[in-house]
Amino acid sequence: MKFLIHVNKLNKTFKNLVALSFGIFISIITAETIARLLPASDSTSIVFPIQCPENSIINIKCFHRRKPFSKLRYIKGAFPPFPIDVIKNVNDIGQFSDIDFSQYSKNNINSIPIISIGDSFVEAKQVRNDESFHGILTHSKIYQNKTKRKLNIVSTSIGAMGYSFPHYVKALEFASNKAMIQDSYVIITIISNDFETSFKEYSSIAAKGYFFFKLDSNNIIFDPYLENFRAIFKRFIVNNFALSRYIIINLEAAGIFYSKPLCFLWDACVEGKIAANIIDSEIDTDHQRYIDGYHSSDLLIYNIERLRKSSLERKKTIFIFDADRQNIYDERIPKSSYFEMQRNYLMNKLKSKGFSIIDLDNDFRRVFKTTNHKFEFINDGHWNPYAHKVVSESIIKAITKIENSINK
Repeated sequence: MKFLIHVNKLNKTFKNLVALSFGIFISIITAETIARLLPASDSTSIVFPIQCPENSIINIKCFHRRKPFSKLRYIKGAFPPFPIDVIKNVNDIGQFSDIDFSQYSKNNINSIPIISIGDSFVEAKQVRNDESFHGILTHSKIYQNKTKRKLNIVSTSIGAMGYSFPHYVKALEFASNKAMIQDSYVIITIISNDFETSFKEYSSIAAKGYFFFKLDSNNIIFDPYLENFRAIFKRFIVNNFALSRYIIINLEAAGIFYSKPLCFLWDACVEGKIAANIIDSEIDTDHQRYIDGYHSSDLLIYNIERLRKSSLERKKTIFIFDADRQNIYDERIPKSSYFEMQRNYLMNKLKSKGFSIIDLDNDFRRVFKTTNHKFEFINDGHWNPYAHKVVSESIIKAITKIENSINK
């Protein structure tokens, strides 16, 4: 009798477990279906391998890239209409650009070649390719006073999230090796988190295939992308399950995967909060960070100088400095002391070396006073289409001025 009672209890427990498992399974299937219908963003995963052996000639495998000639839909937001919902096309070297690098590298006296280099602001996955500043340039023309001609622009880009000064140098080196770019315009964006994160000691990105300056020399080192089971498993989940992409990309809730207990699955537990792009601090309390930020600027200039040697090449190398936009919207909000001092230091150094400068603080401030239109998305701090349009107009104005000064 006792045996039968025990068996009945086991049967009941087993049935409860089956019912619970079935309920969980149905819930996951339902959530996955809803995520696909909403829909979730496509995966933006990069292509492997990312490798750059020391002393080797730099090639496209050194850079973060997507599958060449592919297309994806990038979405951010919980429910439609999404604040960000764009189709992104990938060119021949895996970058978000409608212009192939092979097309850019062809010299044509009737066009002006431009290559834009930077981080996620150049990658610009939040806007359509033709809405990015380098995409807008492709559909623009430059008027030469001397020749009375309007020249077409051939504009492409190399950029990815997490890039900083060392990667800008290496991207320019790659372009220089693959094409005759002495007559090309080079656009390099400068963002608030580019400075001290150029050194591995300050970076939160480890073993993900990034370049870094060395603190004690002029050298640039490559931190290899370490593939392991956890990284492969995480990429498999993101690539194959819409629910994971909805959580990580649409809702930008990736932070939960770096918090306990999920972080233990891929050994990526992060203590504390993920900081915003502008992390302010005072020079009295964070003196070394300021010093190392200035040092990163010196190393950037040192390396760009050896790649853009002539005075004309340097004039055609245009550095675009982002602004402390919160101060533009409300001047009662003080500017970041750190970013302001770093950008001023780098700007003055670049000017003294003959490079061209665009300070977006001037352009954004002037436009905002007229339109009251902000330059980022409600759910993303990157430039929105309106900001990219302002940036492209500033570039066209600068290039027109340079072209007419050298073609008098």
